[in-house]
This record gives sequence, C-alpha cells and structure tokens, in this order.
Amino acid sequence: MAWYVRAFLKASVTWLTLGVLAGIAMAVHPVWIVYRAVHVHMLLLGFVTMMISGVGYHVIPRFAGSPLYSERAAKWHWWMANAGLAVMIVGFICRDLGLVAGTWL
Repeated sequence: MAWYVRAFLKASVTWLTLGVLAGIAMAVHPVWIVYRAVHVHMLLLGFVTMMISGVGYHVIPRFAGSPLYSERAAKWHWWMANAGLAVMIVGFICRDLGLVAGTWL
C-alpha cells in the first residue's frame, strides 16, 4: 500500500477519534453544544472524506490498470485537506468563543 494511502487512512482514524471525543464532551457538558459544527466537520470532512480519498487512491489506479499520475498531487492533497480542516476547526472554536479571528478563519 502506498504511503499516501496509509497517510489518508491514519488521518481518517485520527479525525474519527477527535470527532467522537468532541461528541462525548458535548454529551457530558450540554453547554458545549455550541461546538456541534466542530464535531460534525471532524466526522464528515475529517473521517468520511479522508477515508474515501484513501480508499480511492488505493482502488482507482488498480481498476484503471495504470499507476497514479502524480504522487506529488496526492501528497499536496493530504497536506491541504488536513491543514484546511484544522484551520476551519480552530475558526469554529474561535467564533464560538466570541473571538473576531474566528470569522475570518
């Protein structure tokens, strides 16, 4: 299995863990329901999208019968997807805390 496939799958499981922990935290402290957007995006964009990308990068070249066109693009995809999601999560948290930075993040 290629390194970028493993990277997407590991990131997917990491986002799943963070999303579940956020859900448990909201269940324990109902006041934290304001962080629902953080929880949802960790699970949908973090877990689901990273898993789909990882499986897609593994399966589609095999179905097509040719190697992946650019491993460099897969590397950039991984970095930009995870960095973008992390910035969005921080922005949601800042916005819920009433910080101005949350709006532009």
